[in-house]
Amino acid sequence: MVQRVPLMRILIIAPSLKNYADGVASYSELLAGQMQRAGHQLACLSLYDKDEDCTAQAPVIDDIVCLRLPKFHASERKRKEALDFVRHFDPHWVSVQLSPYAYQAKGLPYQLFRLIVELCLGRKVQLMVHELWVGKTSLRNQVYAMLQKRLIARFLHQLKPNLLHTQLPEYIQELKELGWKALPLPLFSNIATFDIPKKGFSQCHGEPSSSLDGVPFSILIWGGIKWNKEISHFLTSFAAELKKRQQKLSIYYLGKNSVPRPTALANLTEQQEPYLDERALSDLLSRSDLLLTDIPRHALGKSGKVAAALHHGLPIAAPHVLKHYSVDDLGFFDSNLTACVLKDASWENYCPARQRAQNIQGKLGVAPIVQQLLEQMEDLA
Repeated sequence: MVQRVPLMRILIIAPSLKNYADGVASYSELLAGQMQRAGHQLACLSLYDKDEDCTAQAPVIDDIVCLRLPKFHASERKRKEALDFVRHFDPHWVSVQLSPYAYQAKGLPYQLFRLIVELCLGRKVQLMVHELWVGKTSLRNQVYAMLQKRLIARFLHQLKPNLLHTQLPEYIQELKELGWKALPLPLFSNIATFDIPKKGFSQCHGEPSSSLDGVPFSILIWGGIKWNKEISHFLTSFAAELKKRQQKLSIYYLGKNSVPRPTALANLTEQQEPYLDERALSDLLSRSDLLLTDIPRHALGKSGKVAAALHHGLPIAAPHVLKHYSVDDLGFFDSNLTACVLKDASWENYCPARQRAQNIQGKLGVAPIVQQLLEQMEDLA
């Protein structure tokens, strides 16, 4: 058997790398694994790893060698170890995962940004913007936003990325105002689909499912949720819509959710599961009818949970809209994705959202999205 020669050596730089420690860590691990499966040679470097037990160099993603530098390492020691690692690997491309708050608690990682620029000197750079500056919701945040914006502008000027990507239309505009053209690259699901039979969904085609198979309509709440007026109103209104159709409602909480819900929701059937492995989670997503989230509507495109739900054909209920944002800003570049979002508790609107979600099932997987990225990198190689 002839061994395939790696096409490119690619280094991924992220804040953390270990067991899905955060959204960017999860993204980086899946990105690295898929790039390697595509035939490229990968290495990973974390500069602010929150795992105090991390070792110097060890494979934590398949058999990819990763250098994980703890956040408590002294700056000069971190610089030396990182530079030695990069020089030894000698990458053609460096893929930098930009997440200021993951690098530093206040979103102002001055030293780490300088180090990243130094590590990338003389190499092609792909920059994925996971987040920019904080929203200007208070005087304190306005000050932080100003400082963060100046830091990121300087970082971009010094880094000079060959490819610049982001997941939100809002970020495209903000980067444009800084003089940079970013390309859209959708967030892929961090939960794979498995060959699991789906729950027979027939409510949108006539009879309520309770009269057909006794299975209630299932709303999934994944992770903590803030029971604000928008979330509570949506749930009570949707429950009333189902009641008109003689349809039972069940709520499934996945993960920790210690915030007490409103008393108006006290009679709903509930189930809670603090943790599920990937296959069981995929099964739950496949069998649910709706994901209810408090993620601001304009930011849906950067949520891994939303991407995983859509990848499994599950529509999204997103009633939360931040001040100064349009109710029609759904945080996606693709109209096929925006059509999967339920903005109000309307059964008539739910049915087409469900159908569109079923149509795009499986299309937010890691393989096709990473292939799109690799093709762009290869064009500039």
